[in-house]
Amino acid sequence: MYLLQQTVPVEAVPALVAGVGYVGQIATDPDTDDVYVNFGGQWTKLVAGNGEPVQMTVTSAQITDATSVGRAVLTAADQAAARTAIGAGTSNLAIGTTATTAMAGNKVPTNTQRGGVLQQAAIANVAAAPTQGDFNGLLTALRAAGILASA
Repeated sequence: MYLLQQTVPVEAVPALVAGVGYVGQIATDPDTDDVYVNFGGQWTKLVAGNGEPVQMTVTSAQITDATSVGRAVLTAADQAAARTAIGAGTSNLAIGTTATTAMAGNKVPTNTQRGGVLQQAAIANVAAAPTQGDFNGLLTALRAAGILASA
């Protein structure tokens, strides 16, 4: 949501003093046409009188709706510090085969462990009436996929 802020002349905000005005308020210097914005309680030149934008530096402390975790991520010295800030890498997850452990990524699960269906090799279409062998081959593939229980 965008709010339109009232623009006030610089004279109305004496010397653009910190703490004067409200965050988001815009002030224009009538002599230079410089545009200032009250950002985080500090007045910052936003646009020079010639219309060129001014490079700004925003500190994490000036982001008024940032949480302490968000600020810690913004100011983290490296990836490890950022992970620490969000609590990543602090898991006590254990690899194993019980109900309270995670399965290893290279384990090939059994049909029961998998609980799902695996695609089987293609079975060629029959050209004539299916034979008992064709039908039994189909049943074997369905059982291997876990769709049918073993006989």
